[in-house]
Amino acid sequence: MLPDRVLIRREWDLKEDLPLDSATDVPGTALSADEVAWIGHWELMVQFMREWRRWQATSVGEAQRRLPGFPIWTDAWVATKKAREGLLEGAPAWEADFLRKNFDLFDALRGVDDKLVKGWLHDVRKFPESRRKLEWQAQDTQSLWGCVISFRPSGLRAKRMTHLPALVAITQTPVLGPLRRKLSAREAARLQGLPDGYSFEGQTDKATFKQMGNGVNTGVVWNVLKAHCARDRHLLVETPEGRAILEAVEGSPDNPPDALRVLFAAGVTPSTGA
Repeated sequence: MLPDRVLIRREWDLKEDLPLDSATDVPGTALSADEVAWIGHWELMVQFMREWRRWQATSVGEAQRRLPGFPIWTDAWVATKKAREGLLEGAPAWEADFLRKNFDLFDALRGVDDKLVKGWLHDVRKFPESRRKLEWQAQDTQSLWGCVISFRPSGLRAKRMTHLPALVAITQTPVLGPLRRKLSAREAARLQGLPDGYSFEGQTDKATFKQMGNGVNTGVVWNVLKAHCARDRHLLVETPEGRAILEAVEGSPDNPPDALRVLFAAGVTPSTGA
């Protein structure tokens, strides 16, 4: 059971709880022209699919369903039986299942507006292969630009603004859709519980992201250590060394960044080296 100080009894929000910097022009976080184009083009399809879902709901008198949760592969959006059989040939069962779902999705969308879908598909096929795919994991989010977007080999992955990929898994910095920019190195440090006074001077953002990915959140480490000491208190009190550990742990702030702020106030600036 976690202590109350480390529990959050509502959904976590990146903007408020990290927090994110509200600025859209944070150095080193700008999107490339290609990235804007990829997201913008997929946003057109997201909105078209939302209209399709609304039309479905109205037609049958049911609640509107979410966008498809399976991987959307536009290379599988082919119309002929021969082309579909060619894609299915030799495919493992899991892949064949996703392919069939994409065939059905393509047919359904063409049934709504064949000309629009074909025009959109013509343009998306100019993108690199991994940018011709979408993984929608953002539930009821209204817009792709309202999501955290990760550029992955498996496609654009969209999540709500309540989640970020694990830093250790980041190969390309995630996009903060509402801010039209990428996550900053400082915001990544906040994810690991480091206060803004912590210095990364003299090293690149790439090196900082790597260090953050190899680290563990300071709050997690601190609460595990406190719980460990509380469990073994009866052993620690038996030796001078153990009592010194207990005294240090029990006399420390509940929140690790508070301890770092004490150092900042004393003129000490903790930092990391390249």
